[in-house]
Amino acid sequence: MTSMELLHLNIESPIWRRLLIPSGITFHKFHKLIQAAFDWQDYHLYLFDFNDFFVVNSDPDTPFHNIEKNPKKVKIDPVFKEYKQF
Repeated sequence: MTSMELLHLNIESPIWRRLLIPSGITFHKFHKLIQAAFDWQDYHLYLFDFNDFFVVNSDPDTPFHNIEKNPKKVKIDPVFKEYKQF
């Protein structure tokens, strides 16, 4: 289990949440945890940007598919070990 602070900066008064993230979950599940923590309704597509690749729920026919990873297949643990902030 990992403790993580999430900060929403694109609003007038930034808000943050501290979450305990279970090990071994996918980015799709991580996205669902974020939605619940901020009481959001999951209306939009999502993207996790790690500079050299993206974890995104998008169309596999996009021109960037070679650097995009499927959030239902990619586990967070190895990515978070390499990238401390995103």
